[in-house]
Amino acid sequence: VSSPNSPGIMLERAETANHVKQRREFRVPYEIDMPALNAASGVSSIARLVDVSGGGVRIGSNETFEVGSQLVLTIEWPNDFEYEYPVRVLYARPPRPLHRTLGYGTRFGKLDAEAKKALMAFLSREILRLYPKELKALYPRSKGGRRPGK
Repeated sequence: VSSPNSPGIMLERAETANHVKQRREFRVPYEIDMPALNAASGVSSIARLVDVSGGGVRIGSNETFEVGSQLVLTIEWPNDFEYEYPVRVLYARPPRPLHRTLGYGTRFGKLDAEAKKALMAFLSREILRLYPKELKALYPRSKGGRRPGK
């Protein structure tokens, strides 16, 4: 999430926006397979990235991860490099009827500067592309404008 003094768009939704009753941050779908390292056991497996927000990612996996466990996800962004993202598992969901994998919600840990920059660049591009109406609602233009003759 960008700070008030940094350039770029706000990646966190305003608490007062009508369309934000359920989620605080925009989610961006991005489905890729990626390595997921269980920090405690040292075991690496393949997980499926489902979507991304400024606070974390949702993944699917055939592996069982305990709530609270620490993972290191290696994510490659489009037209970019791979970066490592430490995450903590916040919740686990059983497979949905048409899915065969367990679902996990995660929260990012401390990110290094380059990984955070790559994440924010990806989210900025995709949020502008996917949520133009929601962004317009968050940043309405002023009704004043220029006065005639000025």
